Amino acid sequence: MTPKTITPAGISGVFRATRELVDSSNPAVDAVAFAVMREDWDRQAEALIFTELNGSGGQGGTITGDFVPSGAAVRNSAGAALPADLRKALALFVDHRKQKPRYVVASSRKAVAEALETLDMQAWALRDLSVELSPWITGTGATDGDVFITGRNDLWAWQSPLLEFSYYERQGPALVDLALFGYFATRLIKPAGLAAIRHT
Repeated sequence: MTPKTITPAGISGVFRATRELVDSSNPAVDAVAFAVMREDWDRQAEALIFTELNGSGGQGGTITGDFVPSGAAVRNSAGAALPADLRKALALFVDHRKQKPRYVVASSRKAVAEALETLDMQAWALRDLSVELSPWITGTGATDGDVFITGRNDLWAWQSPLLEFSYYERQGPALVDLALFGYFATRLIKPAGLAAIRHT
């Protein structure tokens, strides 16, 4: 197997509260602030996963015989054909990866979500699977992936413990900054475990 470099990226968020709000409330304010920042942290992590899956080490590149240079299986789909193309991609995934698919994630973009609205979840290819929608599969280019299928142990993600900080004087006495920071890394270690659909 070819070695791959994994470089963690720092993800952070800041929530600014007035001193009056902090002084007049209870610890629930911190809990709400950190929950908001954690949601933002998760969004940034999910965007990094999309970048990994969509790049040249994933589904990026020219499709030749149902595959791109990385070895991922990729197909084009248009309009209302997306449900049928997804079922075909799931069936071929098993033959290519030699295992059942584990996850299916699709863009929540209007054209994709509406095309998937007619997806028959009782079809045999979708047995024991769910199709999740992600607002962070954001590519709209003709060569960007809109639906991703992965197998077990092919896409890895790592995260450090999250650190929480409070800065009481950084913006003067009137404002208190609450901050969240952590490292995150992701790598598709086996492109054969990825199938993608580019929808137009």
